[in-house]
Amino acid sequence: MHVADIELLEGKALCRAFFQASYPEVIGEACGPLIAIDNGGRILVLKADDSQEPSVSVLSYAEQLIVALGQVQAHNPQFETTEDCKKVYCSIGGAQALGADYFEAAMRAYLLSKFSRNEKQRE
Repeated sequence: MHVADIELLEGKALCRAFFQASYPEVIGEACGPLIAIDNGGRILVLKADDSQEPSVSVLSYAEQLIVALGQVQAHNPQFETTEDCKKVYCSIGGAQALGADYFEAAMRAYLLSKFSRNEKQRE
């Protein structure tokens, strides 16, 4: 995934990408972690780590937002609304993203920040 891809993500695709980045212990396949979002907006997360048996979590949309908020708060986000107060900017670790609301902006900024850190590690 590239910066342009992250900036275009919306809705369920943005949530899926955010949770893939947020749950490194999620069971993987060749195409990526096993995460599914149903039509009701719930997310299914299949996780495994070295110390436990695989577990399954079903998160409602509200629970997803709480997890997202916790993940983002750990990175000291800075928020700013646009002049017309219709959109929100979020900055995390030098990455800035625009979103329709605080959660969208925060998830996108988190992904951009993580992408930037990964790129720096590769250099």
